[in-house]
Amino acid sequence: MTLLSIVQGVTLSDLASVVGSNYSHFALVNWLLVLAMLVLITAVWHLIVIDAISLSWTPDLGDALLPFGIGICQLLLNHLIFLSLGLWLVVLAVTICLVEVVGSVVFVRWKAEVAADANRKLLPLLGLRQRPYLLHGLSGTVLFLFLGLFSLVAGVGTGDAVQGLRGLLATGMAVLAIVWVASLLLTSRAYWHAVVAYARTGQMPES
Repeated sequence: MTLLSIVQGVTLSDLASVVGSNYSHFALVNWLLVLAMLVLITAVWHLIVIDAISLSWTPDLGDALLPFGIGICQLLLNHLIFLSLGLWLVVLAVTICLVEVVGSVVFVRWKAEVAADANRKLLPLLGLRQRPYLLHGLSGTVLFLFLGLFSLVAGVGTGDAVQGLRGLLATGMAVLAIVWVASLLLTSRAYWHAVVAYARTGQMPES
């Protein structure tokens, strides 16, 4: 938790620095990407926190590498806001893969099963949660990787005027990124409510 708070704090501070240095040159798409980053920082914090406090395991090197890997991607995203929409989307695809596919599905699931005695009642619930996570993460990774490569090839950038075709495409991609990142929070809502109910009552909710 301490490590996560430090990494996300550095990411947020770096985002503020990027905005403070370049805001006078920002177009609409740049501001939309800033909003997407704020939502992403919140989502990463929330997803890792609920796994860290709801499941039991012994921390190891992987527990440090994953938050640092996500943090490095977030720092790259911050500085690409003003440089390249295409590269920003590609790095977002990598970040989504780390957060959902590697983190929440592969890493968390494996760690929870290793400590099966402590997590036994939560493992079926965790399995139900991982299915939409896997679908959401893989589809997001493919989608934003495709959009990023398309932006690079078509020359769609953050500075394009909204009135033009490329500007409309850039704005649409930025809005899609916001919606997609925000949906990260929704994918864990039902799972988290069930975990909280279990912690309070000792009984797994029937629904």
